[in-house]
Amino acid sequence: MGEPKVRAARGAICVAADTAQSVLSATERLLTAVLERNAVAGEDIVSVFFTATEDLRSAFPAEAARRLGLGRVPLLCAREIPVEGSMPLVVRVLMHFYSERPQADVATVDVDREGSADGEVVVGLHDLDGQVMGIYVLLYLAPGYSGLDGNLPLVW
Repeated sequence: MGEPKVRAARGAICVAADTAQSVLSATERLLTAVLERNAVAGEDIVSVFFTATEDLRSAFPAEAARRLGLGRVPLLCAREIPVEGSMPLVVRVLMHFYSERPQADVATVDVDREGSADGEVVVGLHDLDGQVMGIYVLLYLAPGYSGLDGNLPLVW
């Protein structure tokens, strides 16, 4: 392999509820998935940037990173732009790290939801072990949902 270069991976997870336990648990799952999918060791992390939707106020997502032993890594939290119709209860992460992997092999991670957003459509590329497998579309509907109104948010 070549010389390590700085790479970045992103990920997202929906949180079941705005409680400290739920935010921290979901964020730990997200971070663990990003680290595992990209074979990143803690000492290779340069920085981690978190965003949370405005409805998440009970805990800083960075606290989950500290609980995973990443307390010496520069961590930053920010609020998502409150775009009308966007998914609620979401934590996103952008992790910078050293890796010998080519940029094309860095995996984006969308962790299965602890809870699902009503009427949410997710469209994107799913890559497994650095190979693009295809396009996936997920639609989450509330129990009893009776139809589509054409105003569903797309998340890439």
